[in-house]
Amino acid sequence: MGLQRAGLAQIDQGQRYRELKQAFRLIYRSRLPLNQALDQLDGFKHNDYVRHLQQFLRASQQPNRRGPIPGSR
Repeated sequence: MGLQRAGLAQIDQGQRYRELKQAFRLIYRSRLPLNQALDQLDGFKHNDYVRHLQQFLRASQQPNRRGPIPGSR
């Protein structure tokens, strides 16, 4: 919802917004290990928002970083 309010859904007829949603689903719902999911995001290289998310999550895996917190199921 916040991304829609920020106007992301209006850019490129919502293409970037849809790709970001696809990337989020790939990372958090595909049940792939995080590294494999991040590798699959290379297909979205033209989307700056997805690339930023990918870089952020890769940086969170560096030593002395807490990293992504797994959700409860």
